Order: sequence, then structure tokens, then C-alpha cells
Amino acid sequence: AVTLMGAPQATKQLLNANPRLAEIPFDSATKYMATLHALAPELSALAPESAGGSKIVLIKGAPEKVLSFCYPPSSSAEEAIRRAAWRSHADDLAKQGMRVLGLAFRVVPGDFVLGQTLAAAGDSILERCQMSCLLGIIDPPRASAIAAVAVAQSAGIVVKMIT
Repeated sequence: AVTLMGAPQATKQLLNANPRLAEIPFDSATKYMATLHALAPELSALAPESAGGSKIVLIKGAPEKVLSFCYPPSSSAEEAIRRAAWRSHADDLAKQGMRVLGLAFRVVPGDFVLGQTLAAAGDSILERCQMSCLLGIIDPPRASAIAAVAVAQSAGIVVKMIT
């Protein structure tokens, strides 16, 4: 779980107001996970076309996968430019040694049901998500890995760490 800027109470309030209803767990084959949440009335500005009862799908995963939900190959030229800009930012973070995640969301009607995959929920969910942000995560090696690398290097082995 993520804590909002070190404010565990705010995080708890947010989760209580927008309870998780369903989840597609992360799978290395699909490279994403998704959760379906009830949308609190105070967040109704995200769904102005809805008269209430909306839900929100939150998606996180590999940037290229999440971007495909927001800007499919059939996108307009303008959307292709946005997709390229997001990819460039993701590449910049990765070049700094960070693990990169893309986050997106989509407000859906109150009767929406999350399937085993987003594809099972229908193509429309896959093509109209809103890209929110990229997260660059510094994931330092564990102490045991540092020790193992030191032993290997002392034996004359050139070590290359790949994540």
C-alpha cells in the first residue's frame, strides 16, 4: 500500500471513501494490474456525465502496457505525439536506473464488472483510459546481493546487474 505523503490517516480515509470492489492481480505476462473501486460522491467531478453510482478502474503496470490502454495504435496523430512524450519520459527515468510504472484510470458506469483481464471487460475499457503519471522507483539491491556482488568481483568476475 502507498501512503500519501506520509499521511497514513489521509490514505485510510481515501481508501474507506472509495472501497476496492474487485482486482485483476499483477501478472508478468500481462504486465499490469487493475483494481475497481466505488467512486465517492465527492469525486463525482471525474464523471460529470454520470448521475451517480460510478466506479473507477485504476491501472498500474509497465509504461508501454498502460500507454496502450490510453493511446491505442489507432490513435490520432495528436494522441500519438502524447504517447511518444510519455514513452520518452519513461525512458529518461529508466536511464537513471529507476524501475518505472505507469498509472492510469477510467471512470466507468456503476454496473461495470471487472473480469479476469481488462480485455474480458470489453475493448472500450482498453481504449479510453486516462494516463495519470509515471512513477520512477529507486529499488536498491538487498544487502545479501551487495555481498554476493563483492565476492564475485573479488574473484575477478565482471558483474552486470539487470532488473
